[in-house]
Amino acid sequence: EYLSTTLIGESEILKIDGDGRVVLSDTIKAHAGIADRVTFVGQGFKFQIWEPQRFEAYREEAKNRLRDVRKRLGSGHRATGANQGTLE
Repeated sequence: EYLSTTLIGESEILKIDGDGRVVLSDTIKAHAGIADRVTFVGQGFKFQIWEPQRFEAYREEAKNRLRDVRKRLGSGHRATGANQGTLE
C-alpha cells in the first residue's frame, strides 16, 4: 500500500497544448531536473522523458551494471532450479 500511495498518489494528469504537445508541470520538471531540453527513451509500448545529461549518466551506470552481471554469469556461475533463476 505504501508503494501504490507513493507512486500513484503523486501522479498527475498532463495537459496538452494547442499544438498537441504534452505540457510538463513545474513539479515534474523540477523532479526530473528538466529545463529546456528533454530526451525521449523508448520502452516498448511506453516511453520515458529524461533530462539529457541525467539520462546519459543513468545509461552509463546501467551499462556498467550489466557488464558486471555478464562477468559474474560468464565466470562459471550457472543458473539452477526449476525457473533457472538461481545462481550457484
